[in-house]
Amino acid sequence: MRTNKVTILIVLIWLVTIALYAQQPHLEVTIKDSLTIPHTYDYVFQLPNGDLQFYKLHYGTSTLQISSFQYNIQINQTTPLVDIGTVSGLEGITNYGMYWKWRFNRLYLVHELTSGIAVIMLNQGLLTSRVISDVSVDQDFNLRTMTDIVAVDAIVIAATDSLVYYNIIDGNSVTLLQGNAYYCVIDQYPVVLSLPDTHFLYAKDGVFGVLEEVWFIYDSAGNIITTQVSTDESLLNSYFEKGSGFEPKSIFGKWYVRYPGLPMSNGCLECSFPEPDSLHYYFFEPPSAIEEWLEDISQFGDNGILRLYFDDLTELLFFYYNRSPLEQYPDVIYSFCIGPYTPTITPVSEDITTISTSLPSSIAISALWTYDFPVVHQFYFPVSTNVSYSCKAFSYNKTQFIIKDNKIYSFDVSVSCSNDEDLAVINNCEIQIFPNPIISDQQLTIRSNSKNNNVLDIYNLKGQKVKTLYMKDIREIVWDCTDDQGNKLAAGLYIINQRNRGTKPLKFMLIK
Repeated sequence: MRTNKVTILIVLIWLVTIALYAQQPHLEVTIKDSLTIPHTYDYVFQLPNGDLQFYKLHYGTSTLQISSFQYNIQINQTTPLVDIGTVSGLEGITNYGMYWKWRFNRLYLVHELTSGIAVIMLNQGLLTSRVISDVSVDQDFNLRTMTDIVAVDAIVIAATDSLVYYNIIDGNSVTLLQGNAYYCVIDQYPVVLSLPDTHFLYAKDGVFGVLEEVWFIYDSAGNIITTQVSTDESLLNSYFEKGSGFEPKSIFGKWYVRYPGLPMSNGCLECSFPEPDSLHYYFFEPPSAIEEWLEDISQFGDNGILRLYFDDLTELLFFYYNRSPLEQYPDVIYSFCIGPYTPTITPVSEDITTISTSLPSSIAISALWTYDFPVVHQFYFPVSTNVSYSCKAFSYNKTQFIIKDNKIYSFDVSVSCSNDEDLAVINNCEIQIFPNPIISDQQLTIRSNSKNNNVLDIYNLKGQKVKTLYMKDIREIVWDCTDDQGNKLAAGLYIINQRNRGTKPLKFMLIK
């Protein structure tokens, strides 16, 4: 008789669990369409309306001819290839001595010439070019590190004896810095670095631990904001990373610059302007091994940061999650391995971020959702591919676009429920919980969308209140799954109710 009761209890718990997860909102990624790209191209970027702009460059002797076409996301069609124009008088131009920048919804091509610098700006079908030959540079000049696009119409150049702000539209220039303040002595390297999207800096980068690090911070119009000097050993034994595909990122009001070369650390520099006249910086090292190298960084949700690292020892890529702002050398909250193929991180919405990877015979999309993070939703789509394992990914209006080989694939990223009521709760609920289900020795994170004073009551299936949690002026708490007496909760289904909020309760499953 007792055995039958236990069996019935197990069946009831199983049925409740099935009912719970049948009603839980779930994330879906489905393929919508594909289109063959009819023309070859060198660069592709996304326009503000979601369309994709393709550019093709044709190098000649002292000339550069540029053509373009677009992909219209609304009708899944490409436009005809059109000739934008040809720039001549570019003596010594090659496709090696150059770099490109996608900023302000424009493509900038910066080339080093036999005598001078060529800057070409492409604004969809409009071409603007400027050959700069009246700024003096010496044999130590490095185009990638000593110039940068700092405004829609301006480039800054660390010239032989001065820092020059040059207007690429009208050809006018202004000297920002010169003399002893500008000059870099031996063991210092000049760096010009644009920051998204309203500042840039000129740095005397002291990389051998001998000389101080000096930063001059300007706004995008060339007005000096502040000067800061540091003798921080971490700064003095590191160097700015430029020209390797990692551009400074703006995340939650801070900007991040890859700053390798640190002793026992190849991390990233987090900087912010908490006050108008000060610059604060923080370092964080590779989470697992000194052979891990930062590949990318991205925001996730309303306060999360994802870091992608490549591990030289295992030749695998790892994601690490922390909450913003990062403290000095933070502990990793959560991590997972993505495999040996370099992915592309794409924020699809405020709550969903995808990680797209091109595999030998398929496209893999891993989706992270703030509602049930750290669950990693995996989707695989068989496609015919060649040996190239790289792909580009873009998103617009909850649709993801992936360019693989010579095709554009579009995917719908959506949240669905068994009924409309549950979906409305997810779209409007003030709190989120993860992980769910949760193992008894783990901690449950409860996140609120507002800083209102929330009181959370937790009930078991008998309707007995086992715990009350208070969220006063904070957006997140971590709970060890104990009751009000400090005892660990038993395995089973629990309900979280926001007191006096009138919202639908949330449920979570605790397992041993």
